[in-house]
Amino acid sequence: MVFLTVARFAKSLQLLKARIPPMLEREPYKNLPAAYHKFYAEWKFNEPSPVNYRPEEGRYRDRVINLPIPTIWTPELDNMLLGGEAIIKGYMQKKENKRRVPRWWIPDIFKTVVYSEILDKYMSVIATRKLIELVHHHQGFDNYILKSPACDLRSNLAIKIKRQILLALAKQDFYPEDPAKKAAILEKYKDYTVPLDEAEWYGLTMREAMIKNHLSNNQEEPVPLKNQYRMELIEYLKEQRDNPDAHKSSDEGSWLKQLKTKVSFT
Repeated sequence: MVFLTVARFAKSLQLLKARIPPMLEREPYKNLPAAYHKFYAEWKFNEPSPVNYRPEEGRYRDRVINLPIPTIWTPELDNMLLGGEAIIKGYMQKKENKRRVPRWWIPDIFKTVVYSEILDKYMSVIATRKLIELVHHHQGFDNYILKSPACDLRSNLAIKIKRQILLALAKQDFYPEDPAKKAAILEKYKDYTVPLDEAEWYGLTMREAMIKNHLSNNQEEPVPLKNQYRMELIEYLKEQRDNPDAHKSSDEGSWLKQLKTKVSFT
């Protein structure tokens, strides 16, 4: 009975998601450029690589729906490099005749230092042992960042670091005093180099992308009239202070003269 209820709930959830149009197809998000659509799909819609479980084929497993282990993400995790790990909520039963109690499995984190060859920078970060294993597996921190999609990096810190690396490869502004080193790095990471306009949109949150899109479409912001009138008044008062006799003849036709009011005291 419980199995049927879970199966019906999963089916209803799939139907509900199918009826809701994707966010990037709705106003005003669909006006964002294709480069950001590509990054956002890689970040939010792609399925991440399994970290805390081993995937099995088929829809069901031991009379239970075969789904990835759900994880909990907190804002504090965005400032860490976790290698795809997150908080897992589950239940633990110490003895057979005892009631299950909830338990949270938190990644084992510690402080370490990573080095980016492209940025030529050492960074002190909070990471997990899984991240160190992935860095060694990819033979370098830059290789791990560039080969991993945004859905596997997951944290904002990791995605922002990848954005800086992609911008550096696109602009080619690293190692200005060592052309040989610069040429070697460009040759080593040539498969991960993207155009500058694509790198500029990579790694932005939805809010940052909306602000960037607004600023790029409105290069010249309209100046409010109150600011214009304020500057004209300030300039007029400065000129009148320096040369009070210069504006006596032209005061009658000026806009400032028309705004003056006469007050008589009796």
